[in-house]
Parts: sequence; C-alpha cells; structure tokens
Amino acid sequence: MPLIEKKANRKIDNEGYSEKIEVFQEICFKITSAIPEKYDQWNEAKISSRQMYFAGIATAIWKVDLLRKN
Repeated sequence: MPLIEKKANRKIDNEGYSEKIEVFQEICFKITSAIPEKYDQWNEAKISSRQMYFAGIATAIWKVDLLRKN
C-alpha cells in the first residue's frame, strides 16, 4: 500500500487503479505521487518490482545483507 493521507485513502478505498491515479498525483508524499508517472498498471508484478526497488535503496543506505544466513 502506498503512503497516502487518511482522507484520500477513504475517498479511493476500493476503487480501481485508473480511478486512483488522479488522487495519487495530488498526494503530498512524492513517493506516492510518482506512482502514476512510473506505472501504467498497478498489479502484483508492479508492486513487487516497486518493493524490490525500495529494498535496494534501503540496503544501500543501511548496508543490510538481505541474503544473510543465520
């Protein structure tokens, strides 16, 4: 779920992606407002791709080894 203000979330709660695009563009969180610019669809594959992108950024910042074995 992208970062989104409560009021906006209630407005688009169960709407489809095409209805959410306009609201996403107005969100104050840049990370969310950029979604329509980068994704023409919002499905499991796109969400997974976005998660991997942010995981890569996080591991670079915090030097976390995601493949660490216990």
